[in-house]
Amino acid sequence: MTDPPLPEANSAHPDRPLPAFPTLNDPTATFTAGPDTAGQLSRTYVRYMTFQLRRLAWLMAYAVTIIALASAAWGEGGALLALFTVLIIAWRSWVQTQQTEKVFEQRLGRSYADGAVSTARHGAEAADFASPTTYFRLYHADIGRLEVRGSVIVIRLRSPMFHVIPRELFPDSVLKRLSETGLKISGYP
Repeated sequence: MTDPPLPEANSAHPDRPLPAFPTLNDPTATFTAGPDTAGQLSRTYVRYMTFQLRRLAWLMAYAVTIIALASAAWGEGGALLALFTVLIIAWRSWVQTQQTEKVFEQRLGRSYADGAVSTARHGAEAADFASPTTYFRLYHADIGRLEVRGSVIVIRLRSPMFHVIPRELFPDSVLKRLSETGLKISGYP
């Protein structure tokens, strides 16, 4: 796999836009975004980021502990106050999640606007991804696991980072080949 040439910065003329990102020759997969693609990717990204099961479990354990301690120390009034505080924190977290989803949807909307075409080229050791606003290479050795979530794939890297990509950019043949190499893939037969 060879990298296509990246556009050069146009710092001498800031009023002129940069050229489009390069397209991939001979892509393995092509995806045309629909009207809700950015929204689906955004919702998956934010929910994955904020509501991983172990985080939710710890939060619930913390809330129960606070309510129990308040009840033991101050009786029913303390328990009600602690419960009210936990509910306020949960409500605020929900509102913040909704706001974060909107921000990510706007950011992803540039790459996955209705009708925008994204491509992927999967090779033996890496995959190249290109959209109207991004280009990146992802080495298979850097992937910790893949999670298929409906029309979205969450790519968990070996670091704490992750990506969300439309499912169509990972054809079944690629997922099968990756699973045969030992990569963990959840949500895929």
